[in-house]
Amino acid sequence: MEDKYICRLCIFVNRKAVMSKQELCAVFGTEAMIQENESLYSRLSNTSKYKAKKKEMIDSTGCGYTIGVDEIQRIPKKRKKGKFLCNFLEHFVIPSYSQTPEPYVPCSSEHISRASVPNRLKFFLGCYCGEFFSGVNCEIPLCLNGGTTTGNNEGCICDIGFSGDHCQHISCLQLSDDQFEEAQSAIGFVIRASTSMKAQLNEISEAAEKIVNFYEQHYPIFFQKFVLTVVSNNGVTISHDYDIGEDFVASIRSLTTPPTETECDDALLSGISKTLDNNAFKKYPNSPIFVFSDGTSNDDFTTAAYLLEQIVNIHPKIFFMITDSASGSCNVDVSTNTFDQLRSISRMSQGLLIQTTLLQLSDATFSVAQDLWQFDTILTNDLEDCRKAPIFQPFFVDQSIDFLTLRATGSNLSPILTLPNNTKLSPQLFYSNGDFYVWRTEKPPVGAYFLNINTNTSHNSICQYRLMGRSTYRLYTSVTDNIGTDDTYHAPVYNTTSHLVARMDSLYLDDPLDATFEAVVWYNDPQTSQRQVLYASSGIWRDQCQYEMYFGMYACLQPYLPLYINIYTSDGYDQTILRTATSYCSSTIPNPVDSNCLNGGVYYNNTCQCRTHFTGDKCQRIVCENGGNALFGSCQCPSGFSGQFCEITKCYDYNGYGFWGFNHRSLTVMIHDSLTTRSTLRTLNDVAPRVINDILYQHPNWISNYQLVEFNNTDHMLLVDSPSGQDLVTGISTLYNQNRNHTGYSCLGLNFYSTLLETISHDNIQWNGIVYVFLYGQPAQDLDSYEKILQRIEINKIQINIVQSSLNPCGQDIAIDGLLSLTQFSGGSFITAKTPNAGNVFNQIPTHYMSSLVYENMAEDCTDTTFYVPIDVGTQSFTALTQGLMTVDPQYIPPTDSLFTVTNVFNDLGTNARIDHIVRVCDDGWTVDGSHCFKFSFEEKSWYAALADCHNEQAVLTGIFNKAEQDGLNDKTDEAQFWIGLSDFLTPGQWEWDTLDANLNLTLQDTQYTNWMTGQPSGDAKKNCVLDSNKGLASSRGWMAEDCTKSYYYVCQKHAYSADYTASDPEINHLARGIWKIRVQAKGSCSISVRSQSTVQVSTKFTTNIHDDVGKEEPNRFADTNRLMVYTYGVNNPSGAEYAHFYYDNFTMLEAQTLNRRDNCMYNFISTPFSCPNFYFQMLITGIDDAGFLYQRITPAACVGDVNENSCTNGGVYYKGKCICTPNFYGDFCEYAYCQNGGYLSATLSECTCPANFGGTFCQMPICDRNQLDVPAIGDVHRTFVVVLDGSNNGDMKSVNDNFEKTLIGVLSSVLAQDPSWFTTFVGVVFRDAESTKATPPIPSTSKVYSSTNITEFASMLTTEIKNNPYTAQQQKRDVFTGIVRSIINTNVVPGSKVFVITAGNAEDTVDRQTVISALALSHSSLHFLFIGDTKPPGDAVSYDDPTVNTMFEAAHITGGASYQLSSPDDLQNTWLSVLASLHQSYYVVTHQLSNCSNYQDFVQLDANGTDIIIDIFAQSAPEIAVYNTDNKQIDSFSIVNSKTNTVKAFKQTGEQPGVWTIDIDYGMSNSGPCTLNIRSQSKLEIDLGFTQDVGTDSGYHDGGAVLYPRGGDFENAIVAEISSGAILSYAQIYDLAETRIAWASPLIKRDGCAYPYVSANTFQCYKNQFVVALDGIDFEGHPFRRTFTIHCDGEIRPPVTAPPAQSTQEITTASWTTPKPCDASTTKMDIIIAFDSSDIISQEMYYSTIGAVKKIGNSITIGQDKSRIIVGTYDATSHFNGDLNTIDSFDRYQEEIADLFSLGYTGINGNNVQSVLDFIIAENSTAPLRQAPVRKLLILLSSQGWDEGNVVEGKEQGFPDPTNSAQSLQKIGLETFAIGLGNTANMSQLSAIAKCTTKVMSESALYNVVFQIISNMCGTNPVC
Repeated sequence: MEDKYICRLCIFVNRKAVMSKQELCAVFGTEAMIQENESLYSRLSNTSKYKAKKKEMIDSTGCGYTIGVDEIQRIPKKRKKGKFLCNFLEHFVIPSYSQTPEPYVPCSSEHISRASVPNRLKFFLGCYCGEFFSGVNCEIPLCLNGGTTTGNNEGCICDIGFSGDHCQHISCLQLSDDQFEEAQSAIGFVIRASTSMKAQLNEISEAAEKIVNFYEQHYPIFFQKFVLTVVSNNGVTISHDYDIGEDFVASIRSLTTPPTETECDDALLSGISKTLDNNAFKKYPNSPIFVFSDGTSNDDFTTAAYLLEQIVNIHPKIFFMITDSASGSCNVDVSTNTFDQLRSISRMSQGLLIQTTLLQLSDATFSVAQDLWQFDTILTNDLEDCRKAPIFQPFFVDQSIDFLTLRATGSNLSPILTLPNNTKLSPQLFYSNGDFYVWRTEKPPVGAYFLNINTNTSHNSICQYRLMGRSTYRLYTSVTDNIGTDDTYHAPVYNTTSHLVARMDSLYLDDPLDATFEAVVWYNDPQTSQRQVLYASSGIWRDQCQYEMYFGMYACLQPYLPLYINIYTSDGYDQTILRTATSYCSSTIPNPVDSNCLNGGVYYNNTCQCRTHFTGDKCQRIVCENGGNALFGSCQCPSGFSGQFCEITKCYDYNGYGFWGFNHRSLTVMIHDSLTTRSTLRTLNDVAPRVINDILYQHPNWISNYQLVEFNNTDHMLLVDSPSGQDLVTGISTLYNQNRNHTGYSCLGLNFYSTLLETISHDNIQWNGIVYVFLYGQPAQDLDSYEKILQRIEINKIQINIVQSSLNPCGQDIAIDGLLSLTQFSGGSFITAKTPNAGNVFNQIPTHYMSSLVYENMAEDCTDTTFYVPIDVGTQSFTALTQGLMTVDPQYIPPTDSLFTVTNVFNDLGTNARIDHIVRVCDDGWTVDGSHCFKFSFEEKSWYAALADCHNEQAVLTGIFNKAEQDGLNDKTDEAQFWIGLSDFLTPGQWEWDTLDANLNLTLQDTQYTNWMTGQPSGDAKKNCVLDSNKGLASSRGWMAEDCTKSYYYVCQKHAYSADYTASDPEINHLARGIWKIRVQAKGSCSISVRSQSTVQVSTKFTTNIHDDVGKEEPNRFADTNRLMVYTYGVNNPSGAEYAHFYYDNFTMLEAQTLNRRDNCMYNFISTPFSCPNFYFQMLITGIDDAGFLYQRITPAACVGDVNENSCTNGGVYYKGKCICTPNFYGDFCEYAYCQNGGYLSATLSECTCPANFGGTFCQMPICDRNQLDVPAIGDVHRTFVVVLDGSNNGDMKSVNDNFEKTLIGVLSSVLAQDPSWFTTFVGVVFRDAESTKATPPIPSTSKVYSSTNITEFASMLTTEIKNNPYTAQQQKRDVFTGIVRSIINTNVVPGSKVFVITAGNAEDTVDRQTVISALALSHSSLHFLFIGDTKPPGDAVSYDDPTVNTMFEAAHITGGASYQLSSPDDLQNTWLSVLASLHQSYYVVTHQLSNCSNYQDFVQLDANGTDIIIDIFAQSAPEIAVYNTDNKQIDSFSIVNSKTNTVKAFKQTGEQPGVWTIDIDYGMSNSGPCTLNIRSQSKLEIDLGFTQDVGTDSGYHDGGAVLYPRGGDFENAIVAEISSGAILSYAQIYDLAETRIAWASPLIKRDGCAYPYVSANTFQCYKNQFVVALDGIDFEGHPFRRTFTIHCDGEIRPPVTAPPAQSTQEITTASWTTPKPCDASTTKMDIIIAFDSSDIISQEMYYSTIGAVKKIGNSITIGQDKSRIIVGTYDATSHFNGDLNTIDSFDRYQEEIADLFSLGYTGINGNNVQSVLDFIIAENSTAPLRQAPVRKLLILLSSQGWDEGNVVEGKEQGFPDPTNSAQSLQKIGLETFAIGLGNTANMSQLSAIAKCTTKVMSESALYNVVFQIISNMCGTNPVC
């Protein structure tokens, strides 16, 4: 037998048994050959280069069972001579059966003779087919590569380019012209002849002689040609070839040097190029060239560029042998660009740049030349820093290699080889000279190796190395433009897709179709020397091409980037073969080898005809557009441009809100209520239920609001304004019934235009809304309304469709009323239909979903006219409106012989108009009827199960809304009974139809058609579902109520249009793509317009700025630089939009504009400039879709209105013919509001419709949507008065304590008499010193906390504490801070309280100071010290710098308080009262700690609402104070506190003088020294300051909560603030305590719905524990003001990042201390899958919120094949993903996918099938595998319920499969799952079982926080929860 045997076992396993060796041999037959010592698994699994032992073999046919295998030997592919062997192990596990199996019956050999592979092997119960057959008996041949089987299954019909019995052979129609000669070679010497090279010539001739002699002795036929080229004085002087080596050597010896020379650098590249022009090098590729010089090259770039093309075409090996001149006149500078150029050429050619000494030149050359015969490259690399060479680079030695040579240049290099047996050794050094090395290894063992290149240098070291193997295999690589072309050119082209192909010469493969091929394309990062993979792919075999291996498409993204290409395959011994080629990224298409012209130029008539963007005699110079600079053959583009020639415009800012998707539209029906329209209303009433139901089939979220408006000649009324389509159905029915009962008639002067204007200005009219008008009559002329209608149509893209029921309404000309122009202007339709038919036009509304006008035309003579309509790849259906006196129905002729369905929507013979709907045929298993598809079940099920089956296919149990539909079903279901979608189980007695929207409950009253049997419905409470019985006599047929649990057949129904349609899905039916012909035969003229429903859509705007991505709705009437901007949806190729043709009503073309692609733009195409061709015109936009089909879209445009001095609105000012708009408006008339934060224009144009979390006229105002009640009290009322009293009776404190009750009552009585609401709670503590606990009896050092709301009781409590615990201390230190802490942590202390400490001592517990400050910060309370005695520092301190004193003063200052020293106890009450009076309704303007108060001057900004300025100074010597108002007049003052150390003065702000006042401190004196300065203003302008850390990704804009302190560490803080009504806050700043250095600043944004209505635009991190916050704003009267707050930041403070030393020091810095974010997600490499919950458990709004939050993840990463990959999708009862991880290949594509999810993603289907998401990941892992570590793999799963819910079958909850096992399997391959539970319905315990990280979110803000946390943790290697 010569047959190949493939043994694949498909065994049905129920329990395992043991099969003996003899039994196995019996099964496979005595003629089978079983070869020893080869793994069967390795054959069956089509092994690649990496071997693996398998203990288990999984059947690949889908049988799904496992065979345990220890080791099964393989059946050879070719029969070999010798004895039969059956060398299986003694046994292995196979199934056994409970019954005797069928005897073995040999499979039919009917097809075996046709192929070398037996098409089946029978094993017990069935046949297992070979790889080329299928079928039960393996009778069906499999046809590959798009081939199809013949009708009788006898063979395959192959596509062009494929052949073979199974189309398995790929053919190249034209073979490559490349030469593949490896047994023979040429050799070239390029020598610089100069005086400085005279000494080298002897060495060069000696090297030539050695080479010639060596090869004549060992390989005499190897060198067939010897080429000598000499360069001198910047030119080539000699280039000659020799057949005999001795002549070659003699010529070198005869060289003479020129008498003069110009410079050391010479025309080396010209010399190499001249050498390569020699035919010998074209005949013998891979030939070596040695270049000898003592300088570098000075050739121009043209020569260098051409040389690169020669290198990739001819593959020479170029070795530069560089020496210094003997005289020293020429020494090579290695730091120059020209030296780098030589190194680049050696890299490209896999040669080397060798620097050697003069005396070693001959030996060095010969050491290279010895290893040329049959050597090919295994590994190669060139590094800017050899220290970064990859460690342990793997390579393979195959059977063909008998010698390894490693050549390298670099400093102190030492290689280490790891052999297949893991032995490490250093190869034998064969030659070295300076930085040049050659190592050699003979007869290396076959197997896998590692190479490690070490350099023993500590500095940056350039190196090159080439690992060569002597082998008969030689690699060639090239690129082509498709799989069927052999090769096109030899280098990939910048930014252009290239197909990689390769050839391994002399490699024989036994079965190449079954072999493994792999390619890796990589480069070294120019900055880091790190290896970066550009492309990796497996390959396929092309057995009828020169380049047999094909590896798919890749693109290089940087001109002239050097590339390395590793090709792996295996030989006949299953050993891996590795060879490496080099290439580069060509800036243009490379030229052919013999080209006289560069860069694609064509040589004609002795002249180069250059391509666009190239010029010069050889087309060598590149021409850059848009100001780009030509540099080294490529264009350096200015900002705003990109592309190879800077021809691509870039948008400065991407417009993320430019496209609003296809859903959430409004549908408005306007009906002329008159006797003349009664027939129209009747028809509308009949068709409305079906239309509304069909709208849901298009997409459940398409129409979000329905309106019904009736009008006549006197008035109008809005009858319906509802999100429910059912209300529209009811409204039409009600209007029809009303119309039947009145006799009102109207025709002329209809109140239409004002009604239409009011209607489309309604708040619920959505952008791109649809309006249908039904009328019989003529509107009254209303030019003012008409113009305003045009404006609103242009802005909101409202489509007006008018159905006129008369060709001569009221005897008037149909063309004079403006209706026709109105529909054209809006992109709608004007249709004439007689009243009975007019309502039928309503049937076409469902076809408006994702539809566009694609074609319109007219013909004067339509006797027999054909119109040609392009239909693109995304089209599912199109409608054709034809008007004319047709003699036959129109014919629709597709471009291919494919099926489609034509349904007539209406055909009106009275007006000669008709609409046909052409739609793709229903998918397999469905039957078409009109525009609907029906599925007739062949299985009986309960009503509930039938309902679930239909809903799973986006269908409903069939509905029957009229007799025509009933008759259609009767025709197809004769003698059958089947469930229909009618039931009353929700509301007994109310029969409702099944729909796809839970909010749409169409009842029999709505549809108004029934077909009940006699006596039905029966009224039986158990019979809630309806059966349609079509059995028996006609009289006994009809509907009957039945028990829902009984089983019957059923019928599912859906629209032929599918919202889930995928244009590339081969499993479904498609509408034919290409040019359709529509043949119309009519008398006289005719017209046609065609609208298509397609995923290919365009959106347009206009601009005069090519970098603009926002644009305007209209072109500028007076500009000649208008440009059309086009966004292409569903088209991603560069030719997505090509031309825009402008024409007018008569279809006469006015002009055409070219469309060019742009980067970083939502509107990704922009036109050439134009001026308005007409007031109104149509734009025909044409392009190529992604499948290569022509498409076109027609959109209207207009240049509306003139600008004059009366035109400007919304505050705009007329100036020189233009309106200068205020900041929030734009447009020619300033008529359009500029909407911010995702808002869009409302119908009023001057206001915006805002997202839920933004408000204001322009959506500029964030709205708080979380934590609104979580705020501290606001305002200076109901505060706590805190007293911390020294209870020691020492010195003056005894007098204080003895009189304290009287003093305290006096103070509080006076304060509360002035403002009873200021303090309402009183808290106090008495403190002593630590020694008091040792007194007899012991006294606590700090008392308990006393609290009361009564001042008398409070004073008595404290006095009693002192009297009951009399204590005299033995020293002067006190537990001050302990007492303060105890008092302020009391629960009765509210924020904003005042704390007063009364003592004569100093603090002994200074360690508690930070605790005090933190506690005070938490309560936002200020601390004030009243020290008794002012003659010296408090207590026993000798100076104010003593920590026991300084800490108290510092605590007071940091908390916004102050310190006062009183002369005696008698001053306590008055001073205390004075201080309180100065604090009442006062706010800090300035707070400073000054090192010197002398001669100090400051300026304060006062508001107009202030009454007093209070200056409060503490200094060792009280200074003088003077205050000057805005008129520079000194203001009188009065003293509040005056002691030796304290001065507190009040200055009356008389005359309400706001502005800048001057403060002079101790002016002209010098006796104050250090001081603390506080300036307060008493004002009615009240400000409250807070902070939030709930900033998430919205910077806290929407957080209504607040705390009174910022937090340190990694917390981001935002400032929030509240101010008295009428005033405005503008910005915030943070200063150090001295207010001399600004650290942060931010604008303040006004918010709504927030207790603190202002928030900082930016966030900050605490850089110190204490700082000053300043708020600036405008007071009630428009004057600026400032407030300051001393703030303590709670928590750890991160040290600032150390910045490099600056060149100069600035006094003010900005945000230099802000800690950087811990992670920049854009630098990560991840594979991310995001699965959104789209089930009905979450609301549609919540779904949108999840998209809006989680999309930030994709926004934060860099998307690309070698960066991060991402795929997004949804799931409910099943998963919905589009493509795989390679589909989203750019940020733009990601934005499109997100837009799709917004627009199309919400399904509202019950279910939480998590398993379906994991199944998708598992399946896609085979087509787009998850990348290996260190690339992280992350699944983000959003879930609203458990997987055990949401799958109701026959009324019972079945749940979905448990995904735990699948999740664990995916975890093993590194998938991290982050599960986010949505709301209280989420099952967190289930999510914890499948995810490493879980969290539950209850609000949108919480979700944003989670997303922010995910992003911040992307940089690590492990997940952080």
